[in-house]
Amino acid sequence: MVGFKGRHQLKQYTVNKKAHRWGIKLWVLSDSNTGYTHQINVYMGRRNERRSPNGQGYQAVMDLMEPHFHKNHHVTYDSFSTSPALMYDLLDKSTHSTGTVIKIRKGMPASFRTAPVQKGEMHVKTRAGVMAILWADRRAVSLLTTTGSPRYIRVHTF
Repeated sequence: MVGFKGRHQLKQYTVNKKAHRWGIKLWVLSDSNTGYTHQINVYMGRRNERRSPNGQGYQAVMDLMEPHFHKNHHVTYDSFSTSPALMYDLLDKSTHSTGTVIKIRKGMPASFRTAPVQKGEMHVKTRAGVMAILWADRRAVSLLTTTGSPRYIRVHTF
């Protein structure tokens, strides 16, 4: 969201964002190593957008990644876009992905919704190349990924 308080038809209101409640919504594909921006899509509103039964975040990621399919890239995104359906579809197109996910998202393992997780504990479920991880440090965090393996690494937190 790019903050904007003027008058424009693309201006959106976001309830849960503290930094910019009003602004223009952008979907950005950038390189994590260089910071180079490959593509920017401007959200034009609900009427002008292709609808997906999997949601707006799913469609935004698929539109941005379309020219990069079948090149074995790895894409990361936040919990707004992350879903098991997106992970499976990207994996079918030879694109790996990782993202934090909301535990109650459609397609998540039922045991993750009510699983009590103690500090330092980790629960892992794997299906068709997609791994769901639930672990707790200060609070419970859930993650979906199509790469790597679940293992503990000793870190020092401040």
